[in-house]
Amino acid sequence: MKEKEGINRAGKADKIALGAGAVLTIAFAAGLHVARKSGETLRRYTALSTSQQEKDYWQVDFIQGGAGETRYFHGSERAIRRRLKYLSGEMQVIKKLSAAEVQAIKTNQVRIIEI
Repeated sequence: MKEKEGINRAGKADKIALGAGAVLTIAFAAGLHVARKSGETLRRYTALSTSQQEKDYWQVDFIQGGAGETRYFHGSERAIRRRLKYLSGEMQVIKKLSAAEVQAIKTNQVRIIEI
């Protein structure tokens, strides 16, 4: 009974402040819940889109130590560009290979880096 008496004694401004505080708390909790769910959805679709990207064959020409080098990769363009950040060389030219070029490379037993 004493608790109810305290609420009954509260003025109109106090009751409005308590109500507004409750509304803000509920809105904040709902916002956090929505943000968490949207983050999970974004991660799920981002993971699907990167894993389902089509892998292609790529030729990368670059100059290292004054000599021209060529490397061949099999993977998505995004993965190739991420890998090239760590490749030391002055100039990097990326070229997507056609099916005929890939067949010729495979018959010559050239090393293809799988990414």
